[in-house]
Amino acid sequence: MTNLLNNAIKYTKRGEISFGYRFTNEEVVFSVSDTGIGINRAHHHRIFTRFYQAEHSSARSYEGAGLGLSISQGLVQAMGGKIWFESEAGVGSTFSFSIAVAEANEQSVKKPAEGYNQVNTDIVLIADDDDTSYMLLMTTLKKRKVGIMRAETGVEAVELVKNHENIRLVLMDVKMPEMNGLEATRIIKSLKPDLPVIIQTAYAFTDDIDEAYAVGCDEYLSKPIATEKLNHIYEKFLGTN
Repeated sequence: MTNLLNNAIKYTKRGEISFGYRFTNEEVVFSVSDTGIGINRAHHHRIFTRFYQAEHSSARSYEGAGLGLSISQGLVQAMGGKIWFESEAGVGSTFSFSIAVAEANEQSVKKPAEGYNQVNTDIVLIADDDDTSYMLLMTTLKKRKVGIMRAETGVEAVELVKNHENIRLVLMDVKMPEMNGLEATRIIKSLKPDLPVIIQTAYAFTDDIDEAYAVGCDEYLSKPIATEKLNHIYEKFLGTN
């Protein structure tokens, strides 16, 4: 909802923005509508791809990397829902997504998984200052019943690794305040060479990848990280159980 509302505000200079929800069978459907610049039909098939905005001529003057909708799609799909839109250039857009109500109710009354976020279990450290990216990773990982810690700066990531022996895997974003992820990775690998550190970033250029491996990272993933890729990383470094 945050991403969809931000987009509606960003691309609507006049008119109105509306949002709400409705129940349909066993789903709750959320929607955000605006009277903004809209999307040309020729671009509809690419709207959820990474960096879409960078190639969308009507949106180039607007700030952003074009990752918001792709990350939103990943979050919705991780919860078993669907996301779609209707749009006309110069008229506006309506983005909607659905979440299964029955599943949401079931999850809301469950007790936390045994050992979840406790100090006596293996811990995955997510070093990322972006709330949406963190939620996407956490939503996937918590199904593994693994402990999760979060660092919002590179300095905090290093300190958490120093002070928590149970951290078994680090998902490290590159762009973070105080200390970037590459420098944090270099320090962590000097302290604990056998601790797997996975670099994650929105920009996967060859020079960036080379630099990431140069500081000692074990894998390099491009955002938004798909569920199957994250599961593969987890099983590769922590096993299937």
